[in-house]
Amino acid sequence: MQMESKIQTEDESSSRAVSPVIGVILMVAITVILAAVIAAFVLDLGSGTSSNPQAGFSINEDSTTDSVTVQISSIERLDTLEVTCDTSETIDPAEVGEQVTVDCADRSDLTLIGTYDGNEAVMN
Repeated sequence: MQMESKIQTEDESSSRAVSPVIGVILMVAITVILAAVIAAFVLDLGSGTSSNPQAGFSINEDSTTDSVTVQISSIERLDTLEVTCDTSETIDPAEVGEQVTVDCADRSDLTLIGTYDGNEAVMN
């Protein structure tokens, strides 16, 4: 009767352990990715964010007539621009180069409200 040795050589033991470790790592990675994708769909993350209106404008004061002129210099997201102080004016629809003049005795009362897709934001 001949006995076989159950002692593994160095080549056999190292090659057997690599495959299960890689398999476990891949399974965990795939599970995490799938959980993130499913959570994004179920919780509806990412939709529901809205963009605020953004525009660049210049403001010129005329102290002799107590008026302020607002001119639009750039637009990213802006449907209308409402300029209020002592009086109220609206630029509708707003375009680059358009301007509006309102009476404004106190410059600190000047308010610019931009609207984009129904969302309003104070611009000044």
